[in-house]
Amino acid sequence: MEKHMAFGNTPPRHTRRDALKGLAGFAVAAGILPLASFAAAAADSSRKILIAYFSHTGNTRAVARMIHAAVGGDIFEIQAAEPYPSEHSATERRARKEWEDNARPALAVTFPADMNAYDTIFIGYPNWFRTTPMIVRSFLEQFGFAGKTLVPFCTHGGNGLADSPRDIAQSCPQATLVEGFAVRGSRAAKAQDDVLAWLQEKNFLTR
Repeated sequence: MEKHMAFGNTPPRHTRRDALKGLAGFAVAAGILPLASFAAAAADSSRKILIAYFSHTGNTRAVARMIHAAVGGDIFEIQAAEPYPSEHSATERRARKEWEDNARPALAVTFPADMNAYDTIFIGYPNWFRTTPMIVRSFLEQFGFAGKTLVPFCTHGGNGLADSPRDIAQSCPQATLVEGFAVRGSRAAKAQDDVLAWLQEKNFLTR
């Protein structure tokens, strides 16, 4: 488990307009997208997109917001019915037991109204024990996402995506899995250029 801890309550939801102001400026300054291209990407609403993520320290949340700013759609935080402890070692003990038991922890019950309406679901998580936290597996298996496109992204302490794409595919065997994105947790807050380059490479941004 990575140890870049930044605990706290879920921050207030920001609008896509607010997020785009900062991210568009960064993209243009970095030379990733010219201003006109970024505006076109922001205006593209042909896909029904959900960014669903689990974040314990805030790193994955930061990346999820970057993706949301760039591709639009809806954003949703996956939460456990029994929240994980704020103290790192206690969270690690619980997460290790869930992983060793191949557990499916109970989810908090609030979900987007119509999960079937989405065509593309970005799935974000920290890399715990070389894979997704088991709470993410609970979410994936509750909905299955047959016929949908799943796009994994993770924050990590050195192992990248590791076994998580394989395990996501096992949880959602009838979904199409896109090559995912991984960034070290210590770099998550400054990953805008890498996020945009990946999204553009995978054709989630209008050129």
